[in-house]
Amino acid sequence: MSIKIPIHRGLLLMLLAGVIQIPSAKVAAQENAPKLNAASNLSLEELSARAGIIFAGRVLSIELPEEGATGGCDCARITFQVDEAIRDATSGDIIIINEWAGLWRSAAAARYRKGEKLLMFYYPPNGAGLTSPVGGDAGRLSVTTQELIQLPKDRKNMMLRSLRLRENSNSGVQNPAMPDDKLPLSRLVRALRLIASEAN
Repeated sequence: MSIKIPIHRGLLLMLLAGVIQIPSAKVAAQENAPKLNAASNLSLEELSARAGIIFAGRVLSIELPEEGATGGCDCARITFQVDEAIRDATSGDIIIINEWAGLWRSAAAARYRKGEKLLMFYYPPNGAGLTSPVGGDAGRLSVTTQELIQLPKDRKNMMLRSLRLRENSNSGVQNPAMPDDKLPLSRLVRALRLIASEAN
């Protein structure tokens, strides 16, 4: 003998029993969404606070570990010429950064190119001397040949939350020759040095 349960009552019982979990799935998606974008929402102060090494410089060389090699450092060595030192670096010096090789193996394209200029925010190196950019791409800013940093509009707006960056603007008037998606490197360097000095 079978018992027939009306459809609406059957759905109700299934929801109560946890068989259908639509609400919880929505909650999980809402909770995970902000985490995906958290790194790109870092302000200049937040990037600086998390970084152990900050500088603007040019990539001189990139050394990748050999596949299958044993012993030694499982890392990629990136050599920079430091143009503007901000934290734990010296202007004019050569600095070698050891990045965990897994970052390169999982990347879809080369992480650095010889000759490119970057403003870098690196985490303090761990016990093995390895580090990586703060917040992934958030801690790696490309510098153009005109000494400008190109940013998506939302990233630029996040950067401009920085009080020190706003204070270092020459005026409140937008320079008509300055594209909306770019910031002068010199302006960021001045702001970062102020932020770094206040943290000491």
